[in-house]
Amino acid sequence: MRVPTLSTETGVELWAGNNGFLFTHYPKESSDLSKADAFDALTPRDQQELISLSDSEALTDRWFLHKGLEYIGSHPRQTIIDGFRKNAAAFNWLASPRRGVAIDLAVALSYGPMMALGIWGMWKRRAHWRKDSVIYLLFAAFMLVTAVFWAHTSHRAYLDVYWIVFASGALAEGVLVPRDSPASAKRRGSSPDSSSASPQEFRSSVRG
Repeated sequence: MRVPTLSTETGVELWAGNNGFLFTHYPKESSDLSKADAFDALTPRDQQELISLSDSEALTDRWFLHKGLEYIGSHPRQTIIDGFRKNAAAFNWLASPRRGVAIDLAVALSYGPMMALGIWGMWKRRAHWRKDSVIYLLFAAFMLVTAVFWAHTSHRAYLDVYWIVFASGALAEGVLVPRDSPASAKRRGSSPDSSSASPQEFRSSVRG
């Protein structure tokens, strides 16, 4: 079966993330350095094949696609392990690639708490999972693509917006709305006073 060419970079990036050399530099350094190591490790036969395909970007990309799929097929267990490592890099509190102690510390102190509060906000809204399912699918899609290819922390930036929203909602409800207030009781689905009132007092209040 012939694999359709979606772009002239899909195959290259699949191979870049699945060739046994990705973690020689990534995630602390740019994945381009790992890719360069993988290029240097190509056999003379592979290099000759690439030279013969150099006039066609599509054929060159398809060559890398097959190489990437070949590696995945030959190393299924390592591919799964690497998938978790790639996601750990993409969601790390430290920037990938690293940018120096000062910037890395700033990222960790800003992104770290935001991520933690965002996850907390998601948990608090777990009863509304159907409404939020589209957002969850965005996270799932990113994690799947990252596991198959690779990702730096900058590629994850569009998801940070949702964590900020979830974190803001959780903080607003927990800080601005006291737990024993009518609004908080309404969110919990109960009357603010009924939980503490005796049955006799509750019936009396209802009668008048």
